[in-house]
Amino acid sequence: MPDITLLGWFHTLLGIASIILGFYSFFSFKLLSWNKISSRIYIVLTFITAVSALGIYNQGGFGVAHVMGVLAVLAILCGVYVEKTRILGYLSTYFYTLCFTSTFLFHSLPAAADTLRRLPIDDPLADSLFDPIILYFHIAFVIIYFITLIYQFIWIKNKNL
Repeated sequence: MPDITLLGWFHTLLGIASIILGFYSFFSFKLLSWNKISSRIYIVLTFITAVSALGIYNQGGFGVAHVMGVLAVLAILCGVYVEKTRILGYLSTYFYTLCFTSTFLFHSLPAAADTLRRLPIDDPLADSLFDPIILYFHIAFVIIYFITLIYQFIWIKNKNL
């Protein structure tokens, strides 16, 4: 695994900060919203993290992590637009929740793969993107993502948001 560049460190530190704020927002408010300051900071940091991912090419070219970055940017832009305009009516809250919660998944998948291929430093847990441990982490993150979305959608329905 190549050494982490300055851009890589910037990307990693912003990503960690955004995830911490995202968890805080989720556990405090049950969903992410541009109207909550901690969520807004999460969204902005996630946007910057996703854009910075597009400049990291230590795997030989445009890859899955870059696709996740593009998806995160699209999810943020769509989520903010729909939340601000309410263009989808009563479905707007569901849609922007889907968008913003999806950014957690878009953070988690490449972060797990990169972390497992780097740590521990002397003997990383995974050798390649196709290592079974990475697949298990990805499956776990996808399951957690769907459980979280279902929980949020039920909460939104019960609160008539």
